[in-house]
Amino acid sequence: MEAFSEGVAGGKEQGIERLEWTGKVPFEILEAKAQPDGFLLTFTEPVDKTSAADPNNYRVGNFIYKYHTQYGSPPINHQSCPVLKAEVAEDGLSVRLGVACLEDGYVHEINAHGIRSADNGETLVHSTAYYTLNERPYGNRIIPLDDELCGLGADALADRGEVEPTTKNPTEIPASWNGQTAEQSISLGTIVGLKFDIEEMTAKPGERIQLTFSSSDDMLHNWVLCKPGTSQAIGNEAMTLGVAGMNMNFVPESDDVLIHTSLIHSKTTETIYFNAPTEPGDYEYICSFPGHAPVMKGILTVR
Repeated sequence: MEAFSEGVAGGKEQGIERLEWTGKVPFEILEAKAQPDGFLLTFTEPVDKTSAADPNNYRVGNFIYKYHTQYGSPPINHQSCPVLKAEVAEDGLSVRLGVACLEDGYVHEINAHGIRSADNGETLVHSTAYYTLNERPYGNRIIPLDDELCGLGADALADRGEVEPTTKNPTEIPASWNGQTAEQSISLGTIVGLKFDIEEMTAKPGERIQLTFSSSDDMLHNWVLCKPGTSQAIGNEAMTLGVAGMNMNFVPESDDVLIHTSLIHSKTTETIYFNAPTEPGDYEYICSFPGHAPVMKGILTVR
C-alpha cells in the first residue's frame, strides 16, 4: 500500500510495509497487570529464575504529561520507583514485582533489562513495557508501604529550569579560553531523512570551536561527539534509557562521550563551545535520540 511522502520525514514513499511471521514466538513481555504494590509481568516463555528473582534486573519509573491546549508534551514529574522484591512463579512464566512509589494516574515505565530466557539465556527482544495506572487494585501486598523512598527525579527540576549545563554540554564560553574567541564557527542543521546537513568536519588538535545546532524538522535531536569507533554503542545505550533519558538529553553517562548539545525541539537552536580533541583521528558524531544514531551521523576529522 502506497502513501504520499509529502510532509513525511524519511525517504520512503510507502507508509505501510509487509511483515512476514517466521512462526517463532519471540521472547517478550506478554502482559503487565497492576498489583496493590507493583506489577505482575507475564512472559512468552519461562524465564531464568535466578536473573528474574533479582530486583536489580528491573527498573521502574513513572511520569505524567502536561495538560494544555497545545498538542504534545514531554514527560514531566518523572520519579524512580525502587523495585524491592521479585517473586518468580513456579512455572517461570510470570514475575510479581514489589515496587515503591506507584502513582495513580501516572504512566509507569517497566524495564526488565536483566531478564534471561530459561531455555537459551537470551535477553528479551523488547525489555520495556508501559502501564497507565488509573487506580491500584486492592489485595495482598508483598512489600510494606514506605513513602520515604519516593521523590521526584531530576527532570522535575528541569521543568523549573533548575538543571545546570554539565561540563560535556558547555553552553557558555569556557574560562580556559581566557577571553579569546572561537577559531572555528560551525552552523549545523538537519535535513529530511534523519540527516545532519554537514556529515564531514575538520579541525586542528585543540582548536577552539563554536558549534550552533538548529533543528528544522519536526523531531527531537541532539549532537553527540564520541571517541572513535564508539558512536553506535552510545546510540544503542541511549535506547535503553527509557523515559529517564529525556532528562539526560538521551546521552548516556560514558567516558566515550566527549561533548554534546541538549536535546532540542523543532525550530530551536543551541550553541556550545569546546576544544577539539588533541589527539588526531576520526571522531564520530551522532544524534543519540533513540533510533536515530544508525543514520544520523558524521565525522569530525582532527588533523
